[in-house]
Amino acid sequence: MKILFISRTEDYQSNVLFHGLKTLYGKDVYECSDYWYMFNNISETEKRALYGRGFTLFGLLPETLKNVLPTPILLQKIKTRYFDYIIYGSIWRNNHYFRLVKRIYPKEKIIFVDGEDATTINKFYLNKGVYFKRELEQNIPNVFPICFGIPQSKILEKVGEKTKRQAYIVPGELSTYIYDKEEPYYKDYAESYFGITKKKGGWDCLRHYEIMANGCIPYFIDLEKCPQETMCLFPKQLILETNRLFEEQCCDTEQLMVKSQEVLNYTRKHLTTQSIATYMLNIAAQVDTIEGRHYNLEGLYLQVKRILRRKKMMWRLNFTKWCFANLSFLPPVAYFKNKNATLKWMMDNDLVVKNAKKYQ
Repeated sequence: MKILFISRTEDYQSNVLFHGLKTLYGKDVYECSDYWYMFNNISETEKRALYGRGFTLFGLLPETLKNVLPTPILLQKIKTRYFDYIIYGSIWRNNHYFRLVKRIYPKEKIIFVDGEDATTINKFYLNKGVYFKRELEQNIPNVFPICFGIPQSKILEKVGEKTKRQAYIVPGELSTYIYDKEEPYYKDYAESYFGITKKKGGWDCLRHYEIMANGCIPYFIDLEKCPQETMCLFPKQLILETNRLFEEQCCDTEQLMVKSQEVLNYTRKHLTTQSIATYMLNIAAQVDTIEGRHYNLEGLYLQVKRILRRKKMMWRLNFTKWCFANLSFLPPVAYFKNKNATLKWMMDNDLVVKNAKKYQ
């Protein structure tokens, strides 16, 4: 798979996906500029100058995986549809080459990632590709949730010995922000049963994943208020259960160790950067394979309505209405050739037969 990744910013969501994609596909992921902060030739001084002191995501990828395309070659590859997907890693901050991309590529091959803390959707791009939103407050048609992840190399193999109930750092209490290096920061969580975390600028925060990757249970303040679509892969139910253990001052160390291992296992299985990148591509592939799926449903409906009425095929018009009401997409155009083909499509896709009969 050939992927062009377009982003020029230290946005965490973009960084998570770039790390995951590079880990999965190596040099088949192409960059439009040098994301120097993601590769292992970065100096410690440069890392410490990055947001979050350069912890967790930065300086991990082998320098040999860099694959920055010169602009003339990049433009030529876009024009010849060399890439399977073009991914905008931070669409509010970078939309380079989009005027060209939208002319050459179908919508289902363009991915927009919105990793901002703000819940606003960039409506300009909403119907121009597959749109992923991190802080998604509600179910919005054709907008898919996404969340942070953590590099697999940062996840402990097993839960280690615990020496204290709660990690030292408390979000919002600046006096507890004492760690200048990643190792002691991680060690504090690894030795603790619980680490306190909460909503920051947005609900999703890299701290949640750093806590869990070190075999520590996050005590997540107000997690029950988090929208269902936000932090879509985060183990909310599990953490709500462990929140109660913290609040009830549970002292059963055996139970806490079991829960710590459960949290660690979930993180390794579902929350690596590779898992998040795979999740994104799987969603995009599903959109790609739904033939006849359209983003501007209202405009398409009016177009289909005019065509079908001209041909005086009212059963097709009625069936089209049913599709929009029940499926939010149309069946493949080939199935509109006759009623029998359409009804077969409905039955093959496990749609209710009585609904098929209704529109004969």
